[in-house]
Parts: sequence; structure tokens; C-alpha cells
Amino acid sequence: MKYFKLFIPFVVLLLNFSFSQDFDFNQSQQQAIYFVDSANFDGVEASNEDYILARTGDGVLVGAANYNGYGTDLVVMGRDQDVVADGETYVLCETTGTCDYPVFNENVFLTIYDTSSGIEFTPFSISDNGSVNATANPQAVLFSTLINEQFVSISIMTDCSGQLGGATVTDECGTCGGSGIPDGECDCFGSIVDECGTCGGSGIPDGECDCFGSTEDCAGICGGDTVEDCFGICGGSSQLDDCGVCDGGNQDQDCAGVCNGESYIDQCGTCDADASNDCVQDCAGEWGGTAEFDECSVCGGDNSSCADCAGTPNGNAYEDMCGTCDADASNDCVQDCAGVWGGTSIDDECGVCGGDNSSCADC
Repeated sequence: MKYFKLFIPFVVLLLNFSFSQDFDFNQSQQQAIYFVDSANFDGVEASNEDYILARTGDGVLVGAANYNGYGTDLVVMGRDQDVVADGETYVLCETTGTCDYPVFNENVFLTIYDTSSGIEFTPFSISDNGSVNATANPQAVLFSTLINEQFVSISIMTDCSGQLGGATVTDECGTCGGSGIPDGECDCFGSIVDECGTCGGSGIPDGECDCFGSTEDCAGICGGDTVEDCFGICGGSSQLDDCGVCDGGNQDQDCAGVCNGESYIDQCGTCDADASNDCVQDCAGEWGGTAEFDECSVCGGDNSSCADCAGTPNGNAYEDMCGTCDADASNDCVQDCAGVWGGTSIDDECGVCGGDNSSCADC
């Protein structure tokens, strides 16, 4: 690659811009024009003695304009492009001194030179102030040749330290110029992250075995569900019965389900604690039966076994020889002379039973 010497097929003007201040930079064929809407120092407009400057990221001055209010035009020089002539490429920027100047879409940083103080101020825009991402960003425009129609406003602000044009930001702990939360800590108060991942936490509480409130079971398993039975056996199956007896099987309950109660079941299956209503055996030996002795002392009898002829149990009535039933011996029937009970035959005067007295009658 060749460089321009003395002769090239066209003319390149090598100019050096100078202002009343020491603002020197080289003329370039690649120029971008920006219009300034306003320029101020913390709200106070810059004076006509002040300058708007343009620099590369390395601080190379590539443009300057005396500020004269709205519409001030700032011409920014760019890197001259290589030239191909007679089949050979020439690095024009080496000749024009613009190799360190910006190319298309590179950042050009703007500043204001305050003539009264002799200080060049950089406008910073602070983003995410008061957070871990707080950043002071110098104001820049993208280099693009020819006229850029969008107007530019430049404001020099006072930072949190009171420095005009300063780049000090407030960290996430609210400290101006602070370094934020120190390494190994998790907040602005010196706290650290505990074993449960909680900033400033006290870790796993006493009596627990993890960060979720779990405890060890009797088998030593964190968060396990194995428990001791009523005999103190880990994982055992014994349980308290309803009366609080381990493996008691509710044997201390009475028939009414009352622990240590007094109710019992009588011979008829009735459960209560009243002995007065307990069932008894009847005369046939049946519990709760209804059989009774009759008047003849027969169990379940009908009083007939000892009834007299009148049907009266244990009565005195009897049948005489004539079939009359009563208890009056005076009216019992007797035999007549013929031997017939209750008969009416009698001896006649002749001594003949049933006779008519004729056998001994005279003539």
C-alpha cells in the first residue's frame, strides 16, 4: 500500500483549524455537521465566549465551535477514506493526519469549554442512580457524514458530590461515590447470606434440621415421618387405646364404652350399672323367663293338678257316690236298701226291701 507523497491525481487541501483557544485539529474530507439546540451549566446557559468541542474516545479533538446559542453548528472531522488510483490504494489519512479520527457510526464525545474558568466540562447522563448499575455516561453522538438534522442539547450537571460536570454516582447503599455492597456481604449493613440463602438470616433455627422448618424424626432422618410408638419404640406399631393404655385394646372400658366404668351386662344382655333391674331365672331355670309355679307348686302349671272337683286348687270339694260335688258331707248321698247309691228303695213293714207290705198282711 502506498502513501501520498507529492503527486496524486487530485488535490487534497491540508488545513489545520485554530481558534482563539488551543483547539487545533486537521481538516478532513469526511465531515459531519451537528446543530446545537442549547448548552448550559446546571441550567445556566453557556456564554458566547464558550466552545462546544468534539473528541474521540481517546480524547483526540476532532471538532470545535464557538457557542452562539440556538443553531450553533458543530463540524466534526472524520477519518479520510483510502483512495484507489491507477490500481493502487493510498492511505489518505496518513497524509491528512486523520487516521485517529472517527469513522461511520463511531461515538463522538461532546464537551463544553468554559472560557471564564479555562475548564473543559464533560456532560454526563447518570442512569440507574442509587442502584448497583449506577453509571455516568458521557454524552456522545454517532459520527455520520453530512448534515445531521437532529438538534443536540448539552447540559453540564452537578453530580452527587457537588462537582459540576462530575461523574460521581450514588451506589445502591445511597453513598455518593460509594463502592456499593462489599464482596462477601449481601446488603448495605454488613450482613452476609446465611446457610439458607437469606441475607442477614440466622441460619437453621435450633431444633430444626433444614431451612424449611423440618425436624429429624426418631430415625434421625431430616423431614422424616417415622415416630416412636407408645412403648417408645421408633417405628413401632403399638398405640394408645381409648383409655390411654398402650396396646390396651380398650379392655378397661365397661360394656357402655366408659373407661373404668361400672356398667356390666346381665344374664339377659342388658348393659347398665343398676343391679335392681338385672334379669333373674324363672322356675324353669331360664334367665328372664316368665314361667312361674302354679298353686299346685307345678312350674308352668295351670293349677289343675291340685284342683278339687269344683276346679278350686287345693279345694275341699269332692264328689259323693251320686256325683254331687261340694264340700258338704251332710248332703252326701247314701245307699238305699237295695244298695243303690241315692236310691229310694226302703224296707216295707214286712221287712221286704222295696216291698208293698203285702207279704205279711193278714187276711
